[in-house]
Amino acid sequence: MDFWFILLELVVLVGAAMILGILFERLGQNSISGYLVAGTIIGPGVANLVTSRSLIDSLAELGVTLLLFSIGLEFSVKRLRSLGRTSLGGGSLQIALTASAVATGCYLVGLPPKLSLVVGLVVAPSSTAVVIRLLRDRSELDSVHGRHALGILLLQDAALAPLVIIVTALAGSGIGSEILLELGKKAFFAVVLFGGLFLIVDFVFPRFLSAIASTRNRELFMLLSTVVCAGSAWAAHGVGLSPSLGAFAAGVFLAECPFAAQIRSDVAPFRALFATIFFCSVGMMADVSWMMRNWVSILALTGLLIVVKGFVVWLVLALFKVSRRHAVASGVTLAQVGEFSFVLGHLAFSQGLLDEELSQLLISATILSLFATPFLIKNASRIGTLSNRLFPRLVPQSTSETGGGEDFVAKDHAIVVGFGPAGQEVTRILREDGIQVIVVDLNPSLVARAKESCMLDEGAESCMRAQVGDATHAEILDHVHVEESKVVVVTVPDHKASLDVVRQVRSFAPDVKVFARARHGHFVAELERAGASEPVDEEFLTGQELGRRVRESLI
Repeated sequence: MDFWFILLELVVLVGAAMILGILFERLGQNSISGYLVAGTIIGPGVANLVTSRSLIDSLAELGVTLLLFSIGLEFSVKRLRSLGRTSLGGGSLQIALTASAVATGCYLVGLPPKLSLVVGLVVAPSSTAVVIRLLRDRSELDSVHGRHALGILLLQDAALAPLVIIVTALAGSGIGSEILLELGKKAFFAVVLFGGLFLIVDFVFPRFLSAIASTRNRELFMLLSTVVCAGSAWAAHGVGLSPSLGAFAAGVFLAECPFAAQIRSDVAPFRALFATIFFCSVGMMADVSWMMRNWVSILALTGLLIVVKGFVVWLVLALFKVSRRHAVASGVTLAQVGEFSFVLGHLAFSQGLLDEELSQLLISATILSLFATPFLIKNASRIGTLSNRLFPRLVPQSTSETGGGEDFVAKDHAIVVGFGPAGQEVTRILREDGIQVIVVDLNPSLVARAKESCMLDEGAESCMRAQVGDATHAEILDHVHVEESKVVVVTVPDHKASLDVVRQVRSFAPDVKVFARARHGHFVAELERAGASEPVDEEFLTGQELGRRVRESLI
């Protein structure tokens, strides 16, 4: 096929993705949804403007490889360890329970056991790309449910490697022990691949990196990234594994090197371009006429998957003692089927595990769930709060307190909501001035730290208590005697939670002074309308401090 004709088709594809991406962003959706629609419109199901389908599929696979390589660069072993018990255990349980629940449902409706398991594995991941982008746009990455969602998503990204191995193993013939044997072979090859990459990256690459750094030539870093990513993908393909798995492993090992940030920066533009082509190619898979004929089945499956996935995330987080409100909000946030489901689905289809009909149904349901994601995330906090009102629970009063002393009198005291770095500094200053403080925080470890600081801080002139609880609940505010307090200081970074706390405090104690942290300047007006006496603008104070320090350095 003529090169210039292929180039024209790529221009049409990327141009349509750009236009639809802009349109969807303006409509309050996300650009990824626009890429999917662009692929659907210009694909064979509608306008059929792109005929070089095999080339597009190859570029899409390259996009996935680069995407996983860059995710691996951000997902170092050190970061995996820092995720914490809830993210590691919760993310693993979420994948296992979602896959098991969906597989059981498929088996009950008549699908064979192997095919049922494949479908469960395909729909288990949620969308890292869409969820993180929407949470960032809404300034909710620092919210409680945003942090839980982020931890589970990162674990899901790491779990993609074993999921690919399992799906590949299931493609082998036989049942039972033969499948386990095939899985063992794939795992062995994966260990050999990872071991080889580890040795190369750990012992050979430092010499190359030092040599490149001494030249101060950024192009050489980009060439090194290309060689590592493409070479590891080829090696994985050579031993019968997914190329994207090899790229992901290479990224994880390179993430430990001091030049990881530079490599991430170099591959970012290519990742964006090829990932866009990937989403367009997924949209091209959608058969519009088939979707119109089977729209009832697609809607039913999409709704069922959203409910099942949301319920599983809520259940898992509830097992890790996360409050109902935030567990439900996290479940709503992660209720969609993610982009890596396309990767697993395409792998299963190419291996003969999925037929055309079931593949189309899964692709259609995945696309529809991604379209629903902006609405779900926008209302996640509201749904979480509503769940508490519909299903109220008793909040333990006596067992949640720590710290303090027998001389504590709950009157004219200060209530500090949140005991992160900002809350700790506020508490220290208040106690040095002789003001009694009650700390309220959802994190038991931070409450324990408050107790320790109370016992060790001999210079403070006041005592302190700490309460595990959600300050948006009336029971918690009543327990810390908010109506008798002198001041309430809301230090949590989650803007939605801050608004809820301020409103709840105002309903209990309309005359109490309320100081609230505003992460961004445009949040100040909202906090004032909610009833905050003094919203503190972080951006303004940061600018003041930076200006002061710069001025002092120039004098």
